[in-house]
Amino acid sequence: MYKKMWREGQHTDRMLSLVRNLKKRDLRKVRLFAVACCRRVWDHYPTDAQRELVVALEDSIETRVPWEVVRAKRELAVAWAEEAFRRELLSRAARDPHAPGEVERPLTPLTYARCPIHATEEDIGGIKRVARDSMTNRLWAAGDHDPEQCDWLRCIFGNPYEPVAFDPSWRTEAVVGLARGMYESCDFGPMPVLADALEDAGCASADILAHCRGAGPHVRGCWVVDLVLGKA
Repeated sequence: MYKKMWREGQHTDRMLSLVRNLKKRDLRKVRLFAVACCRRVWDHYPTDAQRELVVALEDSIETRVPWEVVRAKRELAVAWAEEAFRRELLSRAARDPHAPGEVERPLTPLTYARCPIHATEEDIGGIKRVARDSMTNRLWAAGDHDPEQCDWLRCIFGNPYEPVAFDPSWRTEAVVGLARGMYESCDFGPMPVLADALEDAGCASADILAHCRGAGPHVRGCWVVDLVLGKA
């Protein structure tokens, strides 16, 4: 049942629950998924504080900056969100003294501003909130149905119920160079070329080659690229 849910699932919340129950849950991959969600709403952030937090989180994943830098950026983002929340409540109360105390949908700058904050959390509950807050109003109204996010999860985690073995001899100079270039640039256009290079190196894995030649989408943390770079 879980294998089918993973292969065909279109509900982010349910797929993240499967991730939470994995025997070996990779926090790096979980955070890379959260970053992909944050990047989707990049242009909707109300201030640079949110963007700087996303960049710091990405850099910490690659150990380019210490977690203290992320924590400092998070404090700035939280301060903005708390003040925005207070102003929103005051504004609603002025319009309607009996208005409920929660700021709800439709999407507001405050909703988007919460995404990077929750992305710094380690528990899956926080990552689920990132996924929800980065949905469009149309998707949000339909529940947790977000096919693109589910495709990102499959790209990042592969199929955890049917792991694929990777032969180190496939890491030729051409293969590693292609994978590193895509990982650093986040431009995954050369994935089909990577498939050709892997075949030239002796790779005959149907799963690996199909993923490289498939329609995608691909994001940083792609399970094939990670295998090539030894990050998995």
